[in-house]
Amino acid sequence: MELFSEVKSSLKEAAGTISSILTPVRLVTRATLVGVLSLAQIEASFLDQKIPYQRTIVEGPIVPNSISGPAIIISSGVESKWTVETKILLISPTTINVTMGNKNKIITGVLGTVAQSAALAAILSPSGIRTRRQRGMSCSGQWLRDSLDSVYDPVWTIIRDHLQIEGTVQVLPITEIASIEELTLPNLPARTFKRLKRVWGSFDAEERAGALSELVLPMVEGENISAARLEELVWHRVIGTDWPMDLASLLYHAQNEWPDEGEVLHAGRVMDKLISTGLPV
Repeated sequence: MELFSEVKSSLKEAAGTISSILTPVRLVTRATLVGVLSLAQIEASFLDQKIPYQRTIVEGPIVPNSISGPAIIISSGVESKWTVETKILLISPTTINVTMGNKNKIITGVLGTVAQSAALAAILSPSGIRTRRQRGMSCSGQWLRDSLDSVYDPVWTIIRDHLQIEGTVQVLPITEIASIEELTLPNLPARTFKRLKRVWGSFDAEERAGALSELVLPMVEGENISAARLEELVWHRVIGTDWPMDLASLLYHAQNEWPDEGEVLHAGRVMDKLISTGLPV
């Protein structure tokens, strides 16, 4: 994918070294939801391929220079980087340019650490059971970024559509999701929504479009939410096979359950759950 052209060489070089290494690789992240969602992708591929590793979750900021290789570090820096000499891979949010639309317009976006970690995991273990189990969550980091709260995020759209095309997730309107966390849309008119769900199956495409537009109208003024994120929450809910809820609802609960204290212990438990079930809650 063009999306990963900026980090492709670093990920491939790191994967080539790591896949044949005998020394345990340190997998390092800060105890944050995005950090855990990122590192769990990589740890799953290590387990699938039986690559020796040591998980390290820290409470405070990570100082990469204080960590000896071989290591993979989920970083808050400004670009991903593989250093051959130290055998350290930094995975950081990376600014990229992507080509969109029929006019091939170039749009700048930020490729988050979860998507990059999922790409590395796919290189290391393309068919691994644990790796595949988490594939649907590979777009979770983009959803948690602030980009959708202000403008259209091309990176989110490309990853979402790619996962849909390959059959990992479905992208459905809110009316076709069996169970949602309604607090993702606090001003959702509950009665109207329930009535709409009951009759949804009898509507044609034009009637559905009109009904969703009417459903959104009171939320446009009442919600403290961007048009871009509102559009995703109403028209483009992401849900994987056998997920109990859609992505936005799952991540809402994961964020809500994140503690103010004891973050390292909680982060470890969330990682274990991601690896065993593919979900953070």
